[in-house]
Amino acid sequence: MPFVWISGIELILKKTWDCWRETLVAAGLALGTPLLFGCAAAVGMLMFDGWIGAKSNELAAPFWQAQ
Repeated sequence: MPFVWISGIELILKKTWDCWRETLVAAGLALGTPLLFGCAAAVGMLMFDGWIGAKSNELAAPFWQAQ
C-alpha cells in the first residue's frame, strides 16, 4: 500500500511541475485569501471598542493570563 501512495504522489508531483504556473496561482490564492480576510477582520475589530478595552482585565481576561 505505501508503494501505491508513493507512486501516486510521484505522478502528482510530475504533473504539478508540468503545470507550475497554475499550481503557483492556486496555492497562492489558497494561502493568501484566508490571510488577507483574517487581516481585514483583525483591522475591523481594532477599529471598535469593546473587544479589548480598559476593563478587559476585570471582565474578559481569564485569571491565568498575564496581567
